[in-house]
Amino acid sequence: MRWLAFLSVLLVSADAHAEPGPKPREVRLDADGDLLPEGALVRLGTKRFRDLNASQVAITPDGKSVVCWDWVGVRIWELADGKLCRSWYVPTAHLIRSVTPDGRFAVTTHNDSMHVWDTLDNRSVARRSGGPWEFSHQFVVSPDAHSVAYRDPLVPRSICVWDIRIDRNRTLGQRACTSSGYRIGSASIRTMFAGS
Repeated sequence: MRWLAFLSVLLVSADAHAEPGPKPREVRLDADGDLLPEGALVRLGTKRFRDLNASQVAITPDGKSVVCWDWVGVRIWELADGKLCRSWYVPTAHLIRSVTPDGRFAVTTHNDSMHVWDTLDNRSVARRSGGPWEFSHQFVVSPDAHSVAYRDPLVPRSICVWDIRIDRNRTLGQRACTSSGYRIGSASIRTMFAGS
C-alpha cells in the first residue's frame, strides 16, 4: 500500500514539471464587442455599419434592420447597434438587379437568364430565360417574391410582370408604362402589382 502511495506522489510531481504546451490564443474584443484580428491591441474606429460599397440602402418593414446591396451581394445590419446580422454573396458572373425590402430574396441576371434567389438558404428558387438585359434595365421583386417586374428588353416602353408561381409573363404595353410614369420603382410597382 505504501508503494502505491509513493507511486501516485511521484506521478503527480512528474506531471507538475512537464513542459508547457502552446499558449492559448488570447481573444481580444474591441469597444463594441467585436473580435479583433490576431496581434491587434485595439481597433481605431468600428466595424459597425461599414458598408462602403452599398449602392442601395433600405430599412426593413419592421424597422429593426437595414438592408444594403450592390454588385457583390446583400448585407443586413441591426439598426439598433449596427452589427452585421447576415450576408449573401452574388454567384459568380451574376448581376444583382433587385432585393425584397427584408433582404430575403434577390433577383439576378446571368447571360440571357433571370434568377430569383433565397438569400437566407442560398438557393435559386426560380429561373427564366429572356434578355439580353442592358445594365440600365430595371427590375423590382415583390416583397413575397411571387412576382418580378422588369423592362422588356425586346419591346420598347413596355414592362413585363413575371408571375413566378405559375411561371407566366404578362406584358404591360405603352399605356401602362405611361400611367405608371415609365419607371419601375417602389411607387409604380405597387400600382402594377395591385392590377395583376
